[in-house]
Amino acid sequence: FAPCGNECFVVMLVYFDRIAHINPSFRVTSHNIHRMVITCIMVASKILSDRYFTNSHYAQVGGVPVGELNLLELDLIKMLKFDMFVKPEYIFFYYVQVLKHY
Repeated sequence: FAPCGNECFVVMLVYFDRIAHINPSFRVTSHNIHRMVITCIMVASKILSDRYFTNSHYAQVGGVPVGELNLLELDLIKMLKFDMFVKPEYIFFYYVQVLKHY
């Protein structure tokens, strides 16, 4: 429904770590995890790929109103202090860590 490479999921984990480091009071809960995942994957896809789906497509796939997803995207970018790029060596490091624990 919203194909993206494994690197999108790895970058999502990097974003989670960055947010935890930047804003330790922020908690991922059962109430916000769904929206965090769809938003992080959408932003990662935009950063990593020249071709990506529209926000309305991700909203439909994620079952979130597009207006809300637009705001979530902006909130995420602000939480990351506009630092969405992840160096390839970090992607590889996180990927290896996931494989070690899989």
